[in-house]
Amino acid sequence: MHPEVEQTQQLVEWYQKIARPFFSKMLGEEKVSDFDRDVDRLSKGLRVPATELAACFLGPSGIGKSTLINAVVGGANAVVPSGGVGPLTAQAIVVRNHHEPGFDVEYHGPGRILRTVFGLEQMYKAELGTLAKPTMMQLELSDLDEDELPDVSAQVSKDVDSDEREDVIRLERREQLRRRSQLLITGSQDQERDLKYLLDSLREAAGGQRVWGTESDPSDAVRIAGIQRAVALAKENRTYALSASGRDLEFRTDLLNHATGYLAPLIKNLTLNWQSPLLASGVTLVDLPGVGVVRDIHKDVTRKWVREKAHALVLVVDHRGLTESLAEALRRSEFLSSLLYSADEPEDDPIVLVAITRMDDIAGERYRQDKSKRKFQHFQEAAEEAKDRLKQEIQRRLDEIWLQNTDATETRQQVVRNLVATLQVHPLSAPEYAKFIAGDADDPSFLRTIEQTGVPAFIASLERLAQDRKQKAIARLLEQRSLFRDRVITTLRLQQAQWEGETHAEEEVAKLKQELEVFIRPLREELANRQGAYRNFLKKTLPQRIKDLTKAAKATASRDVDRYLARLWQAHWATLRASVRRGGRYSGASDINLPTEFALRFEEPIAEVWGKEILKDLRKETKDYADDCVNLVEQVTEWALEQGARIQPKIVEAQRDAIRTDAKQLQAVGHEMVKEMRDEARAQLINVIEGPIKAACDKFVRENSDVGAGVKRRILGLYSELADTVTDAAEEPATKILLKLFKEVEKEILDAFANREDPLASVFNAIVTSQHTYLQRSDKQKKKRVLDELDVVLRNLPECEKAGLTA
Repeated sequence: MHPEVEQTQQLVEWYQKIARPFFSKMLGEEKVSDFDRDVDRLSKGLRVPATELAACFLGPSGIGKSTLINAVVGGANAVVPSGGVGPLTAQAIVVRNHHEPGFDVEYHGPGRILRTVFGLEQMYKAELGTLAKPTMMQLELSDLDEDELPDVSAQVSKDVDSDEREDVIRLERREQLRRRSQLLITGSQDQERDLKYLLDSLREAAGGQRVWGTESDPSDAVRIAGIQRAVALAKENRTYALSASGRDLEFRTDLLNHATGYLAPLIKNLTLNWQSPLLASGVTLVDLPGVGVVRDIHKDVTRKWVREKAHALVLVVDHRGLTESLAEALRRSEFLSSLLYSADEPEDDPIVLVAITRMDDIAGERYRQDKSKRKFQHFQEAAEEAKDRLKQEIQRRLDEIWLQNTDATETRQQVVRNLVATLQVHPLSAPEYAKFIAGDADDPSFLRTIEQTGVPAFIASLERLAQDRKQKAIARLLEQRSLFRDRVITTLRLQQAQWEGETHAEEEVAKLKQELEVFIRPLREELANRQGAYRNFLKKTLPQRIKDLTKAAKATASRDVDRYLARLWQAHWATLRASVRRGGRYSGASDINLPTEFALRFEEPIAEVWGKEILKDLRKETKDYADDCVNLVEQVTEWALEQGARIQPKIVEAQRDAIRTDAKQLQAVGHEMVKEMRDEARAQLINVIEGPIKAACDKFVRENSDVGAGVKRRILGLYSELADTVTDAAEEPATKILLKLFKEVEKEILDAFANREDPLASVFNAIVTSQHTYLQRSDKQKKKRVLDELDVVLRNLPECEKAGLTA
C-alpha cells in the first residue's frame, strides 16, 4: 500500500473510532456531520492504487494497432487477436492488469441480429420476393432506434459521379450485411450461403423460428448454439468469463471467436486480463475500432472512450502520416471540443501520442534504393524525419478541421496550442521489437539494439504518464488529508484551551462582554453585508449569468449551424433522404451527422464561457469571501490579545486557527466540486441536444415528406428550420443541466459555509463564555474528565499526523 494511502487510512480509522465519539458528545451531530463529509471525500481518495491511465489507441483498420499493443503488453506473444474482421464489428478491446489471464465479455442483445435480418430483407427484396412477416421479431424491432448499416463511403472514390457513387455505396452496404451474416453463421465472412438460409439461421440464433423453409446445416449448429448462449446472457444482463489457466488452446480459440471470429459482431464490451510490467504500472490499453469502420461509431464506442474516459490518446499512423479521416475523428469523437472546458487549465487533459508504425518498411525501401548505408541507419534517419514531419502535420490537420475562418476562436486556438505543446511522437517498429524479445537466431532483427525499435521509449512514456497521474491523485489526497487533519486538530486544541482555561469572576465576564460588544458591532455589520453579497452571488448573480451565457451560446450556435447547413446544398438528394430517415445521420456521398454537428456547435460556446468566466468567478468570489471572514476574525483576535490577563490567549488563538482552517475548507470544496461539475457537464450536455433533431426527422418521415419531387429542397428546409428549433429547444435543458450542476456545487459550499456561518459569533463566544458554560466548566471533576478524554483522543492520533499538534 502506498504510504500516503496507508496514513490516510489510519487517520480515517482514528477519526471514526476515537475522535468521532468525542466530537459527537462535545460538539453535537451538526459539527460531526461536517467532519463526516470530509471523511467521505478522503475515503474516495483511498482508491489511489486503483488509479489507472486509460490509453486509447485510435487509427485506421489494418494500420497495426493490435500489433503494437501486443508488442508493449506481450512482447513476442500475441495477446490481443489481430487481423480483425474489417468493417463488420465495432468493439473496443480493453486490456487490463490482472494476476490471472483471461477475458470477460458483455454481449449485445438479439436486437443486433434482428437489425441485420431486417436490413437484409429490405435490401434484398427483389431476390427474396414477397417478404415474410417477422412475427417474433415485430416487438423486438419496435424498440430499435434505427437500422444499423456499415460505413463504406470511405472505400468509394470521391471522384465518382454522385448518382453512381450512391449506387456503389448501397451495393457495398448490402454486401457487407451479407458478409456479416455469413460470419455469424459460418464463421467466415467469405463462406457463401443462400440468402434465405442465412436469414433463417439468424432468426433461429436470435431465438425465433425459421420462416423461409430452410434447414440448419450441421456444420453451423455449433455457432448458432454459441450465438443463442450469448443472446441469453445478454437478456439476463450477465457476462461471460473465461480464465486462461491450464486451458491455453481453449482460451486462444474462444478469444479468437470473440475478438475476430463469428461472435465478434455481438460483442458489446471485451476486457482482456493479462500480466505485464506496463499494465502493472497502472496503464490500461484500449484498442478502439478502426476509424471509419461503422457508421455512428464515434457516438457509440469511440466517443465513449475518447471523450469521457481517455487519459492518453494514441494516434496510430504509418509512414503516410495523419490521414484526413483520423484527423476528422478527433473532431467527430468530440475529443477536441471536450478540451474547451479546460483550455486555460490543461494540466489534467489527456496527452496525445502519435505512434508511427511500419518504420521498418520505410527503412527496407530506402535500403533497396541506397545500399551505401546500413538498413538500421536508414531506419534511424527515417524515424528522426518522421518526428518533425508529424508535429507539423498535426498542426496543419488541426488547422484544416478546426481552425478555419470564423471557427478559429481564441479558445480553439488555445486548445490546439496546448495539444501541440504536449504532443509526443514515437516512430517505432513493433515487429522488430518482438524479434528482439523472441531472440530467434534464425529470424534476427536488422536493428542493432532493442532501443532502436522505438517501442521501449513508447512503453516508458506510457509508464511515466501513469506515474504522473498517480502522483497527482496522491497529491490531491495529501492536500485533502492535510486539510481534514488541520480542521480536526484545531477543533481539539480549541476544546483543550477552553477546558484548561482559568475562569473569571462573573463581574469581569460581564464587563469584558460589554466592551467586546462595542468593538465587534461594526464588524458584525460588515460581515452581514459581506454574507449578503456572497449569498446573492450564489443565489442570483451566478444563476442569472448562466442563463445569459446560455442565450448567448444559442445565438452563436445558430450562426455556426447555418454555416454548416449551407455546405449541405452540395449533398446528393438520396444522401439527404437517407439522413432524414435515420434521425439526421448518414454516411454516403456526403457525410451527414446532424445531431452531433448541431450539438457540438451549441456546446462549444457554452464550454468556452463556462471555463473562462463562470468557474473563475465562482472560485474568486468564494476565496474572497473566505479571506474577508478571516480578516474580520483577525481584527477581533488582535483586540482580544491586547486585553492581557483578562482573557486566555490560547482560547482566542485556537478559535482563530479553527476559523482559518474552515476558510481553507470552504475554498477547497468549491475547487473540487467545480472540477466534478465541469466533467459532468461535458458528459451530459451533448446528449440533451440530440433528441429534438431525431424527433423532427421522425415526424418528417411519418408525414411522407421524404418522398416525391422536391425532396432535397424540403429536407434542407427542415434542416434550416432545425437550426432555430433545435437551439431554442436546447436552450432550456442546457440551462437546467448547468444550473443543476451548479446547485450541487452551491450545496457543498453552503454546507461548509454553515459550519462557520457567523465566525464573529464563534470568536466572541470563545472570548466570553456564557454564564451557563462558565459554571459548567468550573466543575473540577467534569473538567478533569473531559480533559482526560481529550488527551486519549490526541495520544491516539497516528504518529504521522502529530506534527499538527505543535502550536
